[in-house]
Amino acid sequence: MGLANQTYRRDYGSVILFPNLGGSAGGLQDFVLRIGGNIVPSVGGGTATNTVEYCYAGLGQANPSWKWQLASSMTYARANLNTVTLPDGIIIAIGGKTDVGNEFLTGQPVLQGEQFNDTPFAWRTLPSMQTRRGYHSTAILMPDGSILAGGGEQREWDYEVYQPPYMTNGSTRPTILNAPPTLNLTYGQTSSLTYQTLPMGVYVEKVVLMAPASLTHHSDMHARYIELDIDNSIVPTLPPPPNPSIHFKAPASSKLAPKGYYMVFLVTNGQGVPKGTPSVATWARIQ
Repeated sequence: MGLANQTYRRDYGSVILFPNLGGSAGGLQDFVLRIGGNIVPSVGGGTATNTVEYCYAGLGQANPSWKWQLASSMTYARANLNTVTLPDGIIIAIGGKTDVGNEFLTGQPVLQGEQFNDTPFAWRTLPSMQTRRGYHSTAILMPDGSILAGGGEQREWDYEVYQPPYMTNGSTRPTILNAPPTLNLTYGQTSSLTYQTLPMGVYVEKVVLMAPASLTHHSDMHARYIELDIDNSIVPTLPPPPNPSIHFKAPASSKLAPKGYYMVFLVTNGQGVPKGTPSVATWARIQ
């Protein structure tokens, strides 16, 4: 089984697994994005690009096509960027540079971040970083929902923290109660989490499983964003407890989520934020 021809040969871009928005019934599984990078010609040189490609892997098919197609381009061309998926399903691209002649120098940094929304499939710009982040920089999702960005060949000693709008716009974040230090999950089995009662009109809409960062050279090969299926078959107790619980099913198999540790976020409905507001994560282990 071979890969279909890619539109560009690119170095030092970022590759990320697209979120499975809508859970197992959402139809957005096994998509891979290749974002930015250095477009390499047949002989020497190269140019930073703002282009984005996606491929539907179709892992459940007997003969997947693996066809690469162009998606919406970023506003800014950039190589040596980092991409991070947030618990609300939005993809963030930060850092990078446009001078690609020397990978160890960042003379033309791209400070402004961008985010990729699923609907419409388009990019919009974010506030600028304070410092340049080029080759060997890193960016990871933290359990509180922020992004820690640090390092780089010329910024190896410091870091910055980006707080997405759901941390600063005043929306109510769900609070997980009485969770064990590590919640044990079993493939295909139902588990539950209790959370603090929310204001009228606010409710937990999604339970999202996210892998902790494990990245090198601007791509996180372990990245996972998995919306877990809500189990509505559980009969509620009467009278209702003072704080509600949500029941959800772990991924069906290790093909969707390899064994190991994950962050679990509860995400509310909109509250004026298009994608909802996540809790601080609790830790879980699939075994």
